[in-house]
Amino acid sequence: MRHGDAAEAARDSERPLTTGGREASAASARGLMALGASPPRILHSPYVRAAQTAAIVAEVMGVSAEVDARLVPHGDADDVATFLMEQRQGVMLVAHMPILPEILHRLTGAGCAMTTAGVAHVVVVGGHASLMGLYAASALIRMHPTRA
Repeated sequence: MRHGDAAEAARDSERPLTTGGREASAASARGLMALGASPPRILHSPYVRAAQTAAIVAEVMGVSAEVDARLVPHGDADDVATFLMEQRQGVMLVAHMPILPEILHRLTGAGCAMTTAGVAHVVVVGGHASLMGLYAASALIRMHPTRA
């Protein structure tokens, strides 16, 4: 999942979510739940906007969220992709452009751009990853009758 819309700040890592970003993050989480998504844990970038998004999503979904320093915008996508292929249970990432589409490409060969509060759903089976869905926040919001 890409973080929600963020405001400006002196340092990129300190940019907080806007009101709309908070609302879209919660609405996207509700939409994911309506689709049956239930990740057992959430890993997120240490940047403020990703941490805030992860906290909102974790609260809506009733799971825990923890920081993963690899998920910064220009982190090591190969390292994260390798980590994900080794996982035995689902995990949701909350991070940024350009690392999210780079991870997705490493896993599936697919290329994409992600909207704020948008989600890419990837499934790993037998050592192979497949892109199952790419959801814009606007689509996820419509999945659940309760609006942001």
